[in-house]
Amino acid sequence: MFEAAVDQADGLRRLFSPRVSSSVIPIGCSAPAAACRGYAALLIDALTRVGFTPMLFDRLDLDHELGEVQAHAPVNRLLLLEEPVRLARWLRGRQQSMVLLLSHHRDALPPQYATIKSIVGGHGLRQFATLFVDAPSPDEAAQAHYRLATCARRFLDVEIEPLLQGVVGCTTPGAASLARLQRFETGIDGFLPLDPLVSGVESGLSH
Repeated sequence: MFEAAVDQADGLRRLFSPRVSSSVIPIGCSAPAAACRGYAALLIDALTRVGFTPMLFDRLDLDHELGEVQAHAPVNRLLLLEEPVRLARWLRGRQQSMVLLLSHHRDALPPQYATIKSIVGGHGLRQFATLFVDAPSPDEAAQAHYRLATCARRFLDVEIEPLLQGVVGCTTPGAASLARLQRFETGIDGFLPLDPLVSGVESGLSH
């Protein structure tokens, strides 16, 4: 059992390549902030368990655009938790996809669809993986995903896929979830833990 766990961890580290570089995992929050932060904490814990040095950069309460992110060791995975449209602006020219954390409630689906429409039309992103962080069961998450994905496919010609089938936000991310995140990484040049906060707030960087 121990050897299997070691092999799995080593495989995940190879998947998140190149190992010497730092990377950003862009996550847009369209659900209640507490639920998004809760899932981000689970991701941080899961990445730590397989040997990475991750850090959460929580921008949900900030009201300015994110400029360039500079980085240095020891952090090698930066989870960027951001409002989706601002995140799309920052990703333009860097990455054409993002993870979206969503709410499963029916009254939340129309504004979430409108957000995706804005991102697709205004910023060119066309690849999304979703996780319904407040869904109480996999069935309810699947139903919410079906409704949203059907509208996106029909009216935007965009395919929205679940981050992982049958997973809800309260579930600890497993090997398949972490491996799937590799598709959404974008590179940075190294990272000091306070750099993004300091550069964003003090110098008012915008893009």
